[in-house]
Amino acid sequence: MESYKNQYFVSRKMVQDYVYKVLFRDKFRLGICIAILSGVLIYISDQKQDSFSMGMYGTCMFIVLFVLLVGPVMMVRRYLAYHYRMHNGESVQTIITFLDKIQIDEGTTHMEIAYSQIKKCYFTKDLWVLMIQKNSGIMIDPKDFDQVSKEEFLQFIKACSKK
Repeated sequence: MESYKNQYFVSRKMVQDYVYKVLFRDKFRLGICIAILSGVLIYISDQKQDSFSMGMYGTCMFIVLFVLLVGPVMMVRRYLAYHYRMHNGESVQTIITFLDKIQIDEGTTHMEIAYSQIKKCYFTKDLWVLMIQKNSGIMIDPKDFDQVSKEEFLQFIKACSKK
């Protein structure tokens, strides 16, 4: 069986990619749709000269856009604060080994995850994420996988999931 190893130090850029491009991906789409709908309803309310509805839809649009702007920033801060608090204020190396199970070693923490737990995979230029729950994933630094393309790695993950 092939095995792969990935090592990295968690960086702000990795966490930002994880939050913005994975965790908030669907929330951005939904929020933009709601904001556009609110804008259309504001316009219709303006045509009807219904100031109460305009205010209500305007408030809805403001809240949605505010959450879309502030939510991810707060989540990045919380994630990094939690990461440093877990490791006594230090940045520790994360080592992920892909054997019969996925083994994750981060500082003094050791975790093993079965391939069958992977629900979805996200691939961006600077980050690969194996989602094991709706809001929980394993971050992988693709720069450490120079010898492996994302297609090869995805085939490896799928093959291991079926075992």
